[in-house]
Amino acid sequence: MALIIEDGTGKIDAQSYATDAELTAYAAERGITIAGTNGTNEQILLKAMSYIEGQSYIGYKKTREQALQWPSNDVELYGWDWPDDQIPSQMKSAQIETALQIDAGSDPTETTDPDVKSESVGSLSVTYMDHSSTKRPKIDLALAGLIKTGIEVVIL
Repeated sequence: MALIIEDGTGKIDAQSYATDAELTAYAAERGITIAGTNGTNEQILLKAMSYIEGQSYIGYKKTREQALQWPSNDVELYGWDWPDDQIPSQMKSAQIETALQIDAGSDPTETTDPDVKSESVGSLSVTYMDHSSTKRPKIDLALAGLIKTGIEVVIL
């Protein structure tokens, strides 16, 4: 299976920001072995897209017909206008980090139970960790600056 990669033109059939080769190289550079137990590289990249495309990004799709959220219009990154025909490298990094987590058995699209602080058997009591979180720091770091934050107010 060959993935259809978004190249900045706003493809109507794009499936991914990253290629199998980019996933493999990224993992190798960091000494990570892709186990492949959760599917082929292409499959885990597609699963990662379910999470990545579910986020609310700054800017707006370049065209109504494009399959993915990027390329985007009206984007400013780190004080610079972002070209509407380029995909930020952070998108590839975030997709690849998500794919690696899925390969390692931690799918961010799946519901997870909160961390347990203590358990009791008699009269059954469970205490959960304070501020237990399912955040994914590597993914969040890769997406920093691209995700919408706060409330957006539009005055007409």
